[in-house]
Amino acid sequence: MKSSKRTPFKFVIEHLETLNPITKPMFGCTAVYVENKIVIILRSKNENEEDNGVWLATTPEHHLSLKQEFPKMRSISMFGPKPSGWQILPASASDFESSVVKACELILLGDKRIGKIPKQKQIRPKRGNPGSTLESGSKTRSISRKRVLPSEKASRDDREVLAEIKRKLEGLADLATARVSKTFFKTGPGQYGEGDKFRGIRVPVLRKLSGDYGHISLPAIVRLLGSSFHEDRLLSLMLLVRLYATGDETLKSRIYKTYLENTRFINNWDLVDATAEQIVGAHLLARSRRPLYRLANSKNLWERRIAIISTFIFIKHRELGETLTIAKMLLTDKEDLIHKAVGWMLREVGKRDEKVMKTFLGSHYRHMPRVMLRYAIERLSQAERQRYLNGDLRPNQPGRLSPGS
Repeated sequence: MKSSKRTPFKFVIEHLETLNPITKPMFGCTAVYVENKIVIILRSKNENEEDNGVWLATTPEHHLSLKQEFPKMRSISMFGPKPSGWQILPASASDFESSVVKACELILLGDKRIGKIPKQKQIRPKRGNPGSTLESGSKTRSISRKRVLPSEKASRDDREVLAEIKRKLEGLADLATARVSKTFFKTGPGQYGEGDKFRGIRVPVLRKLSGDYGHISLPAIVRLLGSSFHEDRLLSLMLLVRLYATGDETLKSRIYKTYLENTRFINNWDLVDATAEQIVGAHLLARSRRPLYRLANSKNLWERRIAIISTFIFIKHRELGETLTIAKMLLTDKEDLIHKAVGWMLREVGKRDEKVMKTFLGSHYRHMPRVMLRYAIERLSQAERQRYLNGDLRPNQPGRLSPGS
């Protein structure tokens, strides 16, 4: 992604990051391109200030439907009194930022109403240049036209599918459920889900929807993952898990790499828990586990959670050592969501081999966070739980390591 230091409204570029947008200077403004289309222009200048804002690359036949989504959208004044093809989301509007974010969502989902393929400059062939024309009987054809590649055709198909998915998600939205979700997933100031947006769609509905799009491509899934709506990201991750399960080794490697490159969008506990085991854990089951140690040492809360939850698949294969190693690395973590995840995985270890879990707890129960300990010992008897919580395990009691062990 190219970006000028003078680019206005840089949050727009950040929202489109998964599309690898390219920015170019244009008439003192910044034009933003996605693939072969110009999608928006960012303008912030001292003259004609009423036309500062985000210009949408659209055409008159789409104005009415876009106006329903963006009530403050209008024609660009400096182009004259007639309606302009391009439309503006004015920076002076009270809903400017929210409207621009919504426009970015449409672009991420490949909405056909936004984006134009710039006209190519016609280059006249020089006389006598044998490479400039092709003879076909008495007709002469220019060969300067760009050939459309199969991958470009596929990406257009993807955009149609994404637009369809967006319409379905919007139709399934429920404001009451969204309000509950915002509270449940801690979206308030300073909380772990701060600023996350919800449509209000329940998980079983999303899971059913994911089954309808098993044919969707990896690039399309990544675009959906860039959405600012939580349910969109969860749906994209469900689709990613499905694609990984049915892919060949080459595709699985691409999905694994893509997953780890986009952890900034896997930014809540449910998104991690629904996917880390099935993608990261599954991929490393027969490979080196070193990537998990890097994740466990990450400053990113969600990457650390990915590290421990990914080991669930090892536990199911009765490979318990990796879970214990990463659990030890995370014993002093400050985040409650890590405490719960580690405690959960230790409990799963105990289901397979209670002695192994108790041996680990015997060394660390006095120092581990209380929530982590409670989660780990949940399946033990009440008397055993109390001994751990009261810190009075004796050498002859289960879970206590003997000297020298």
